[in-house]
This record gives sequence, C-alpha cells and structure tokens, in this order.
Amino acid sequence: SLEEFLGNGEHGSYEKAGQAQAGGVPGPQHESHSSQDSHSPTHIFLGGGASAPVLARCAALLAPGGRMVVAAVLLSTLETARAVLNRLGWPLTVHQLMHHASSPLGGDLREGKFTLPLLLYLESLPDSQREIVSRELADANLHPARQNQIIADVAGQGFADRTREEAQSYL
Repeated sequence: SLEEFLGNGEHGSYEKAGQAQAGGVPGPQHESHSSQDSHSPTHIFLGGGASAPVLARCAALLAPGGRMVVAAVLLSTLETARAVLNRLGWPLTVHQLMHHASSPLGGDLREGKFTLPLLLYLESLPDSQREIVSRELADANLHPARQNQIIADVAGQGFADRTREEAQSYL
C-alpha cells in the first residue's frame, strides 16, 4: 500500500509534519525536517490514495519550499485533504476541473434509439404525420438527409431543451 511504501510512520506523524510550522510560517516556506535533506522531494503529486496518514507523511517528507498537489476525484478525498492541511496550518487552494463529453446531436436517432426529445416530437405531430414519421424511423435505411431533417425539427422545436429542463427538475 501507499502507506507502507511511505514508511512505518517515522516521518509521517502530524507532529513531524507540524514541524513545518516552525516559526509560524505556513505553506511553501515550511521547514519539514530538522535538518536540510537534499533527497527530500520538492514536489509531491498524489493521484490517489490521499488518506490522512498518507497526507501527513508526505507533508513531513516534503522539502522546504516544496509543493504538494492532491488530485481529489471524490469529495471525501477533498475533505480529508482540507482537514489535514488545516490541522497543519497550511494554506489550501482548490481548482475544479471538469470534462464533459456528449454525444453528437441526433446520434441516438441514427442508431435507431428513440430518446425523450424524439418521443416528444412524435407526440406533437398530428396522428397522420406521426404514423409516417414513425414508419420512416423504423426503416434502417432512412436516408441521411431525412434523418437530418427530423433532427433539425426536434432541435428547432425545442424538444432537446425541454428534456434538459425536465431532467433538471429532478436534481
């Protein structure tokens, strides 16, 4: 485990890490060791496994002037890091990065899947037109130009937006 890799606690106690606060100087200018150790890391990046003992050990091992970065996917990891760094009196800066990948407009229709925007569109059509469009959609060989026209109709009439609004009401 990461905790075993970092040692048996020789450098990992809050007390050792707390020595970083010698002279009351927080953060990057801290003194982690009683003597300068040229083998201490100047930067530590934790991409996972950021438990309180691991954070305390890393803080104790960090060279004076060093930086520690904790990648926190879970809010519980962020709260653990916040608690440990607060206990040490170190400043904490949080940066939130977010990535969202969505499917292309009409991708589900092209795969033969009926999604809520498409169903709302069909529901809005007069019965005779609904039958025609439903038959067209059931045809695996529906021409791409006709697919694009249906997609444009669904988007242009706001059914995708209506679906998002409906979904938001559940959050």
